[in-house]
Amino acid sequence: MSTFSALLAHTHVAHMDVHQKGRRSSLRSLFCVSVFLASSPGGVPLVVLRSSRATRFVDSRLGPLHATGASCSELPEWSDGSSKGQGGQGGQGGQGGQWVSSSVLVVDLQNETLAMELADWCLAVEQDEGRVVSNVGGFQSQNLPVTSHPGLQTLLSRLRGLLCKFLFKRRRGVAPPDLGRSLSVACQVEHLWVNVNRPGNYNQLHEHGPPLLSRAASVIYYPQQESSGPANARFYDGGSAVEVAPQSGRVVLFPTDLLHEVDPVWAGGPRLSIALNLFVRWLDRPLLRAALLGDRR
Repeated sequence: MSTFSALLAHTHVAHMDVHQKGRRSSLRSLFCVSVFLASSPGGVPLVVLRSSRATRFVDSRLGPLHATGASCSELPEWSDGSSKGQGGQGGQGGQGGQWVSSSVLVVDLQNETLAMELADWCLAVEQDEGRVVSNVGGFQSQNLPVTSHPGLQTLLSRLRGLLCKFLFKRRRGVAPPDLGRSLSVACQVEHLWVNVNRPGNYNQLHEHGPPLLSRAASVIYYPQQESSGPANARFYDGGSAVEVAPQSGRVVLFPTDLLHEVDPVWAGGPRLSIALNLFVRWLDRPLLRAALLGDRR
């Protein structure tokens, strides 16, 4: 297949994905100037759409990736997260959080407003139709888009540096092969759902699926919590059990295939959490970084 034919093929796939999501008109507005074909080190073909307003990725499987007006400096560089701004502020165990086991990173985000707003949103989502997966009683939502609430975009921006820190340790500082020396890390939500547990509810032992080169981590975020007793999450890592208490603004990162469960809520208000599975995007070229972040010039 020629380069031109390959470009048309991937553009057609991206067009169909966007059309199915009801965003055909937005694709046309971005398509008006030029199209570049880019490759993702995770093996996912990407079409980069550029116009005078913005530059965006279109993932051939998931539709447009999240793009912001941020500067490239806000994309964390491949490191252990010890530099300023990459580890998150505050947190259990000090700046950048605490590794409570070899696979579980816990960080407390210092943003009470975000915790309150997302708590209200979780309770509103509880009124929608739920599903039963690992929850025994309680409420688990369907998978939700990251655009469901503005606070989710704020949360995702904070998760970038934490994901980089998490992967740097998990991979022992070794990036995937065949990447450039200047490497940044971005994240994309694969799945996102809300959990609301009330007295008597709990989550039985489960995992979030097998890890892949692109599926990098699972995340639990605890919005503002009312007094409901401990109702800890318990992770089984390397033959030992590690417990994490749900506290307002707390973030927990762990491998997608790590077994975990949640204790019953015995009394008090609801136990709220937002769970996510994250894709990683390895960005080793200026075009890829610009395409993700957008062009505000």
